Amino acid sequence: MKEETTREILQCAAEHAARFREKITELPQRPELSYPAALETFRETLPERGSTGSEVIGELAAKAEPGLHAMTGPRFFGWVIGGSHPVGVAADWMTSAWGPERRQPPRGAGRSRRRGDRGLLAARSS
Repeated sequence: MKEETTREILQCAAEHAARFREKITELPQRPELSYPAALETFRETLPERGSTGSEVIGELAAKAEPGLHAMTGPRFFGWVIGGSHPVGVAADWMTSAWGPERRQPPRGAGRSRRRGDRGLLAARSS
């Protein structure tokens, strides 16, 4: 099995995502598969050998896309949650690529923040 670089795997995912977004206006708004049928496409035994990252991404796209609503397309008006802008998607990818960023507030900051919040609530209720 060929060892892939992180760049190759992320480029593969970006290509699948871009292809999906480019064809979204041609797809029916509703999923091609029912929910049970979409779940069934993922039911399988674990393979005997590992897969490359690009193979995993390709299989995920092939199995998942027929069960997706076209919520990112211009014809989705079903709920308030429809649509996502490509820049927002790219920014989301960046936050995922950076990993969890957890910073500790300065000591005592939590106490003073809670006091401030209580003060705001008290002022608002009076």
